[in-house]
Amino acid sequence: MLLMAHREIIKEHLLFLIENAELLLSSKRYDEILEKLVEALHYLHYKHISLYRFLDLFQKIVILLDLKKDTLHDIGDILDFLIMAIDELKEYEDEIYEMDFEKIKLDTFLLQSSRQIFTFKRIIVNNLNILNLLEEAHINKTLREYLKNINFITDLNTKEHFDLVLAPCHKSVIKKIREKTDAPIAVILDNKREDLDEFQHIYYISDKFDETELVEHLTHIVHTYQCRCVSEKINNLDFLEPLSDTVIKLQKLDENASLREISNIISKDIALSVKLVSFVNKPYFGVVKEITSASQAVTFLGREKTLAYIFSMDINDKLGNLNLQNYGISEEKFNRINFLRLELANLWYRKVNFSDFIVVSSAAMLGNIGKIFLDSLITDTNKEEFRKLVSIDRLFAENEILETSTEEVTASLLTYWRFSNELVDSIKYVNNISDALGEMKHLAIVNYVIFNTFDMNDEIDDEVVNNMADFLKEMNFNEALYLDAINKMKEKYQDDSSSQQQ
Repeated sequence: MLLMAHREIIKEHLLFLIENAELLLSSKRYDEILEKLVEALHYLHYKHISLYRFLDLFQKIVILLDLKKDTLHDIGDILDFLIMAIDELKEYEDEIYEMDFEKIKLDTFLLQSSRQIFTFKRIIVNNLNILNLLEEAHINKTLREYLKNINFITDLNTKEHFDLVLAPCHKSVIKKIREKTDAPIAVILDNKREDLDEFQHIYYISDKFDETELVEHLTHIVHTYQCRCVSEKINNLDFLEPLSDTVIKLQKLDENASLREISNIISKDIALSVKLVSFVNKPYFGVVKEITSASQAVTFLGREKTLAYIFSMDINDKLGNLNLQNYGISEEKFNRINFLRLELANLWYRKVNFSDFIVVSSAAMLGNIGKIFLDSLITDTNKEEFRKLVSIDRLFAENEILETSTEEVTASLLTYWRFSNELVDSIKYVNNISDALGEMKHLAIVNYVIFNTFDMNDEIDDEVVNNMADFLKEMNFNEALYLDAINKMKEKYQDDSSSQQQ
């Protein structure tokens, strides 16, 4: 497929730059760096992939400038550069596309950004609470010199929270620490070294560190540990409550179950019935006459949309707070995004393939539940970093800070609650469409478009819509049906806005 061929060309350009960046930089051949970037961008004319996704190229070059050695394993560098550099690069967008290299002061830009990376890492380290159990005077003197703004905790029995422990390479000390806490331990290696393989979350730092290396090590340790904690929590979901008996009964219904059967099951659950009625009477549903019973709500919504809403309500209750502060999404906005996703699925995909509509409609309502779970895992240490990045690129922020994504977590949650493999896989492959096969690839493409049309936004964005239409065309879908559905949604919401203003 053409898209795959283009991706291979892009990959070649990026690999060339990464492998030859140091040579190009040392000889100040900035024009070649930009030229390779432009070639990659040329094959990236599918506008649904943001220009910002390709900034990892510049980020790697900046890291090479900053560190002068191969430390690209620390993906935090990429985050830091994106946050600091994105506004400045945006100013050069026209010049980049026009290949007008002379107007871009790349040498100054890169050197400034390399300094900003270290500054941002310094901010992260300054926010850490560190338990320091080192006794060597010369090491503590150096630590105080390099980390002037940190108030070190020195009592292992403290009730204060700490993110990291600094300790000598002595088994007896590590054993005492592990009896008190599972926090990551940065072991400072000196002449006295003991085998610590029996302990988890141990990281080693040479006692011959300089300031840059110390900051690099500490940020990397905390980032790695936090990502492991996130992964462990996602892989062990037994702490979650089971779904309600009502939802389990609805899950087991035959696909040809009537509205009466669905209504009878829901009506017996008074709490869920009240929530459904309240939800359907929200202004954006546009009900002409107030709905007063679960049976009326089921009739108004229809089979697929009713099930999607009921599943969503029950799961949201199990996951808790819907005010996603780290994503900048309120409960009202969260619900409206899910509503818009379902409306798009209804107006667009119902006409494309009705037999798969139950999967797509459920994915539209449930695809965001991973955000609820992840929002609760953002720590005080990385929330500032996450919030800045998520406002630019949600998927990038999740992958870099937490090493997972909303879609991956959603798939894990739905697997735990025993939803169908078809629904789970259609969401799991959204960000890895090339890995999906056959019908699953088709559904993953559909979910990709619905999810990205309304990701962090609860309004229709023309630029995003155009990007999605281009993507559908490339995937051999009829983009006209998608655009027709979007236009119907625009008309409806414009009419609603006008009537409210009057």
